[in-house]
Amino acid sequence: MKKFVICDDETFYLEKVKTLVQENLEKAGVTDVELYAFSSGTKLLEQEKLLAKCQAVFLDINMQDCSGLDIAFQIKQKNPDILLIFVTAYMDYVLAGYQAEAFRFLLKDDLEAMMRECIWALLEKIDKVNASIFLEFSDGARNIRVKHILYVESFGHKLYFHMQGEAKKQHEMYGNLSDLEKRLREYGFCRVHKSYLVNMQFVESMKRYQITLANGQFLPIPKDKFQWVREEYMKAMEEI
Repeated sequence: MKKFVICDDETFYLEKVKTLVQENLEKAGVTDVELYAFSSGTKLLEQEKLLAKCQAVFLDINMQDCSGLDIAFQIKQKNPDILLIFVTAYMDYVLAGYQAEAFRFLLKDDLEAMMRECIWALLEKIDKVNASIFLEFSDGARNIRVKHILYVESFGHKLYFHMQGEAKKQHEMYGNLSDLEKRLREYGFCRVHKSYLVNMQFVESMKRYQITLANGQFLPIPKDKFQWVREEYMKAMEEI
């Protein structure tokens, strides 16, 4: 069961956002979502167990008891996979919102028109974030979460999966990197080198002719491939 949170200190907009989210989920044929409403950002932060299981937060930026941006940063710090949708009457906060890794901005004066696209994009993003892939590893077949794959290395006739987060154990299997690339491309993976398939969400920086990953590791990029990899990286950053 998915869990969405709505937080706004104005009762009118709290109820309006809740109603629009429910209506658009129904239109999308989605019934496995629980909605939770809060009129205080500080009260929301107290709900640590809920936030740990939550997929999305619709958050008013301008609240009386606190800054919605401060709330967003605190939520993201503990729950980096949560998708933040800022609801605001002003576009002045857009830059700061992107620093908090906002997924979408919804203007209060145009909620009806903007909500449908937001919900469809949100559901698609959640599916990708939670996606698993079934693979035949050397020590047995299993499903692994795509978001836990840092990069895949090809050496000889084997593929080595370098993992991130809780699943840091390295997996290995016999296989072809080109075949795996076709399966993982839609999840933001890029073939930066003939031997490396990288999850672009873990790229911290890129310079000639290498990338730096979230774990501090460097991977090379061939000179003739650098511009293409850079463009793929920019596309991936726009989608995250």
